[in-house]
Amino acid sequence: MELTVYRQASKTRPDGTVVYKGEDARPYVDDSLIMAADGLGGAAAIRHTKIVPELFEEDKVVDALFGRVMDDISDEVFQKYVKDSFSELRSVKDIYMDNVNNIKKSGYFASRIVTAIVLRAVRSERDLKPENLFAELEKQEKAGKREEFLKGLGEWFREEIKKKLCKAAEKANIIYESAYAGLALLGTTLTAGIYRENKDSVDVLYVTAGDSRPYIWDKEDGLCQIIADEERSDGGMTNYIRADEGSDFTIKCTAWNFRKPCVLFNSSDGCFDSGYFIHPMAFEKLLLETAGESKDTEEMAAKLTEFFLEYGRHDDSSTIAMKFFGYSDFADFKKAAAERLAFIEKNYLSELDGLLQHDYGAELEQLNADKEKQLAALCGELAENEAIDRFCRESVDEYSHKAAKDKFEDAAAEIREKAEKARRNILREAQKHITGFVMADEKTDDDRRSAAGKVQSAGEHYRSSADSYLKQLRQQSDAVSETAKQLSDMIARVSDAGIPESMKPFPEDDLAELKSCEASIASLFGFLGSLRSGKNPTVRSIVQKRTEYDSGNKKYAEKYPDDAERIAEALISGDISLDKSAMDEEERQILETMLEIVRAQEEELGSLEESLLKEALDKYSAEFWKNNSLDIVKKILNGDTSFPEDVTKAVREAASASEEEAGELPSKAELQSQLFGEYDETYEKYMDL
Repeated sequence: MELTVYRQASKTRPDGTVVYKGEDARPYVDDSLIMAADGLGGAAAIRHTKIVPELFEEDKVVDALFGRVMDDISDEVFQKYVKDSFSELRSVKDIYMDNVNNIKKSGYFASRIVTAIVLRAVRSERDLKPENLFAELEKQEKAGKREEFLKGLGEWFREEIKKKLCKAAEKANIIYESAYAGLALLGTTLTAGIYRENKDSVDVLYVTAGDSRPYIWDKEDGLCQIIADEERSDGGMTNYIRADEGSDFTIKCTAWNFRKPCVLFNSSDGCFDSGYFIHPMAFEKLLLETAGESKDTEEMAAKLTEFFLEYGRHDDSSTIAMKFFGYSDFADFKKAAAERLAFIEKNYLSELDGLLQHDYGAELEQLNADKEKQLAALCGELAENEAIDRFCRESVDEYSHKAAKDKFEDAAAEIREKAEKARRNILREAQKHITGFVMADEKTDDDRRSAAGKVQSAGEHYRSSADSYLKQLRQQSDAVSETAKQLSDMIARVSDAGIPESMKPFPEDDLAELKSCEASIASLFGFLGSLRSGKNPTVRSIVQKRTEYDSGNKKYAEKYPDDAERIAEALISGDISLDKSAMDEEERQILETMLEIVRAQEEELGSLEESLLKEALDKYSAEFWKNNSLDIVKKILNGDTSFPEDVTKAVREAASASEEEAGELPSKAELQSQLFGEYDETYEKYMDL
């Protein structure tokens, strides 16, 4: 008796075409070989678009891959297996390039080519015929060379597979097409068992690479994994078949003798790694229950396929190749399965409810992790607590004061420099108009007021001349406007008269305004000429009086140097308002800007230290709680009494509101671990040999 399970993920196109996505090879069982292989969909995810078109043709695919690669490819069993293996490729022949999901990955070709190579070798190589293989193994064992023989056989398979895999790839133009480096070309696992059935036992030689598993099942020991997965703790494989240039792999050969009755089967990880199985016992339970629900191997295979359609979605394929030994019929096997299932229920399932439904160990770990999260959340809530805030501020008070002081000195230096620059500008502006500010200062004595008054008299003459000059400009501007209007009116009348009919086109209009316009223009040119020639008396007076004013202010500032400093400070403090006399608008605005800068900087300096201290306290107390809160909370909850009473009270009250008890979970997790450990003693017994 035998059965196979071959489940692939698929998608139905709108036109009804089913596109299969799996990389597992078709599982194979016959009278000497049990075989499964899992093409790598991740590590070997290269999509092949340049393959030869003959691979899509059923009558050409065998020759396209293995013609002149193998000496003889006429074996009907071999031919049928290869053709069946690539049926999914033929189904997308006309739409292969329409969608990226239709294009087969490297793992798909790898698993099928490698299993075909092994099948051909077992069926054609005389030394691999079971009767010859095991006779030679017995001979080598008697000579003390069993391990050496198996190692050499593994090397032969490695060379045979690598050589023919690379040649088939070259012939079919299966090349590295990915833009990403590091992917495997034609990567696959392999689990093949060459067997010889004896009267009371079965001899098996396993040819393996990767993490697909060979199993044995019997009524006494139940399910046993025969060879350990070749993988790291993180699940990455340490060895698998591949065709990359320069890459290497190993083929492991191990020989076993199993007593009958028993079941031998090979499986890809699309079966045993299902999230439905939290432990190998669950996988065995599925097989036994499915057997009990089936009338024969065909129905059992169908039910398993249906199961993995639902619970094998973690992988694109689920494959099993299974052979039954020593059972008179399926009913005989079902009886043994029922007895083993009863043993499991009595010795394991009845000991703990939900043994195979709940991963109590993982749930306990999650609960503990959740407690850590709850404590972290608790710390976040306590950050707003008044007692906690006070405790943190007291804990970092000295440090935060020092940090605030250091920061204040750095920031104050920059502010002071800016204020000092503005003060120098204010002093310069005060010196330029010192006498005006002295006259405005009520604290000025009579002598200085008298001296300043003389300079201010020149300033008043300057302002008077300036006003006269501005008045002249306005008058000239008004005259220009009026003359322009008169000229415009005259031009309009000339234009309205039309084309002249005589030398005197305007007998009724002699343009009387023309003389006044000529006089106005002459006056304008005379004024502008006086400006250009530098002979304008008003401008001369302005320059003279301004020079006298500036000189007087300069002499006064030199005679009374302290007045400029005093006036500048009085302007900053606001004791003296800006005196606009003898200052133009631009000068006044500059001085106002400088005063605003100095006042703002002084105000900022006044509040800077306080704000920096608050900022430092806020920052470092928050950091203190962030960095130490979890440790503080744990210590308080564990009975540490070294913290202030109000802090301890706040922590305990907050913790009691969010406390969650584990209940029976720890004891369940411990019992589950114990039961799984007992089961594993037999499940792993061959892997320990």
